[in-house]
Amino acid sequence: MADAISGTGGTGSSTAAGGATADFSSLSQSFDTAIANATKLREIETEKQNALNIAKSKPQT
Repeated sequence: MADAISGTGGTGSSTAAGGATADFSSLSQSFDTAIANATKLREIETEKQNALNIAKSKPQT
């Protein structure tokens, strides 16, 4: 196991360490994308709520 851990496979090589590094990098990118999407959704939800509040505050004609 020490060989795999100290191995120099960071670019998706066939060693266990290389594979784990590639998987972690991909997973990290997925998390970054998910966080960015959630942040954007929160912004849209806030804008929608603000628009609803403005619409409710205007007198009905």
